[in-house]
Amino acid sequence: MSRLNVGLFAAVVLAAVSSAADSKDAPKPTGAWTRDAGNEVTITLEFKADKQLTATAKVGDAAVTAECKYAVEADGLLKVTVTSVSTEGTVSSLPPALPEFEFKFKIDGKTAALADFKIADLEAAKKFLEGDYKAKEK
Repeated sequence: MSRLNVGLFAAVVLAAVSSAADSKDAPKPTGAWTRDAGNEVTITLEFKADKQLTATAKVGDAAVTAECKYAVEADGLLKVTVTSVSTEGTVSSLPPALPEFEFKFKIDGKTAALADFKIADLEAAKKFLEGDYKAKEK
């Protein structure tokens, strides 16, 4: 997998948005979810207690992991703020300035779908993130 794709996905994982207050009506995602995004890219999203999210993009032996906080709006839209980042293996670079992003994540049993992903100037990231996820085996 090219270093360009690792850098592109790093931009996606690290993008921070303005936090929104949680809607009491919107369901909050739970559990760990994985997606084989093709081209050796694996995405893992782990929703934890207290609106914490660990997002990892892995390409071959390289990985970027972002620890995040999230909020859910009434329509199910998730907004995420990255609190820390770590890398593993050879990661070409991390973007110095990161655009905002948002998405919807709907869980249906052991599958989930990420949709309506929006990010400025990185539309190519949609193909890695949008689509079906499977519940991660423990």
